[in-house]
Amino acid sequence: TGSGQIERRARILSQHTEASLLLSYLVLPTVVSVQFKSLRCSELEGLGVRYLRADSSIDCDSPEYDAFVGNIIWLLTVYLCIPLAYLGLLYRVSDRLHTPAGTDDDAQQKILDEAALKLQEESDPELRPLKFLYKGYRPQYWYWEVVESYRRILFMSVLTVVDTPVRRGFVGAGLGLVGTFVYREVAPYQRSTTNVLNIAVQYQISLTFTYASLLLNHDGTGYTGVLAGIGEETAGGIMVIANLSMWILGAYFGGTFLRKVQLQNERIQEAIAEQMAREAAHAEGQALPQVIQDFTPFAEVPEVAAIFEGLVARAESASRQVQKEIDGERKSTRRTRRAAKRLQRQKEKQQAELVLEDLPAALSSSSPITKPNTAVSAGGGTGGDAESERSLPEIARFRTEVGEAQSKLAAQTDAFCSQKGIIKTCDAVLAASGSGFEGVYLAVWNLIVLVEGSQLEVYIETVRPLKMAAEDGPGRGQA
Repeated sequence: TGSGQIERRARILSQHTEASLLLSYLVLPTVVSVQFKSLRCSELEGLGVRYLRADSSIDCDSPEYDAFVGNIIWLLTVYLCIPLAYLGLLYRVSDRLHTPAGTDDDAQQKILDEAALKLQEESDPELRPLKFLYKGYRPQYWYWEVVESYRRILFMSVLTVVDTPVRRGFVGAGLGLVGTFVYREVAPYQRSTTNVLNIAVQYQISLTFTYASLLLNHDGTGYTGVLAGIGEETAGGIMVIANLSMWILGAYFGGTFLRKVQLQNERIQEAIAEQMAREAAHAEGQALPQVIQDFTPFAEVPEVAAIFEGLVARAESASRQVQKEIDGERKSTRRTRRAAKRLQRQKEKQQAELVLEDLPAALSSSSPITKPNTAVSAGGGTGGDAESERSLPEIARFRTEVGEAQSKLAAQTDAFCSQKGIIKTCDAVLAASGSGFEGVYLAVWNLIVLVEGSQLEVYIETVRPLKMAAEDGPGRGQA
């Protein structure tokens, strides 16, 4: 149908869009870095000749180089606009990336709002391909991945055009300090541990560039300046230890983060349990509508309830007897089979002995050997009939009581339906209990909130084809 085809097309478009965006996200910094490096030229000292570092056969003062730069600039502009495309796509759905504003004390509502946003981003074909661009950031910083993209391009590409290594090192150290200040003030990530770890990484970048600049002060025999008197092994060891310490720090914050997630899940479960207890207490203390209190369902009429209770008790007793008989028959069948096998082996042995005894006479008279009659008597053919005619008193009683109960229930049904105004009473009860569906819906929604993200994805993937099948089948207008 039309709605099913639209759903499938939207899903296919969403999958291809996500794959394309993810591919561009992965290759963007590397491609831009190569493009920037292809613009770097080096000059031969004393000759005044400049050549392209990526291809030394190209003279940087030649027309060929000018045409090459024109092509690179055009491609570079295209790649540098990719983060702006991310920004445009995110801006279109930015209003769907916010949870409703509420008080910080309303933890339950905050949980429900976050779950609603998660369900929406899993089912919305426009949000699904953009998840990796805004997941992990605070709602007001939905665009921060664009800033991150340009930051990576800045460090991996733009620094390569700085003329000398020393200047390049100090520019990188300065950019690292700027990043440290920005991330400390903005704190764009949802998790505080992620923000702290990111600030530590910015410090590491700044210190690495600074240390690299100091390592360039080498006169061929040893380091000068701040690192004077330090051997190359010591300088390398300092760099290794500094970077390993960041790994240790990352492992510490990772463990802290997992512990906080576990505690948060426990708090969420406790809060939801308390909320459900409060709702149950409120519902228990809240009086039902009078029409429901005055109404007695047919199954709760004392005479009818007594009939059903007697039938249930008799059915359970009959079921136990049937199960006992089945177990006994299984044991008897196994014993009978074993006895039959023994009898068959004995008869075969006797038959073989008779054949061997008659063999000489048969050979001398050339008369055919008459086989002994091996027909086995049924051995009391009335056994099966006796088994089938075995009396089952509990089942007989149950059948008898069911027959008696039918007439009693028919009489009770007539009496119940003959009450004055019974149709109007039932209509009023149905109208008063119309909020029951809302309670069921809320219970299902709470169940969705309590499950993990991976289970929620399974739930959505399960429901989506069912929804499409309902839309394609009969009654699809009400799906």
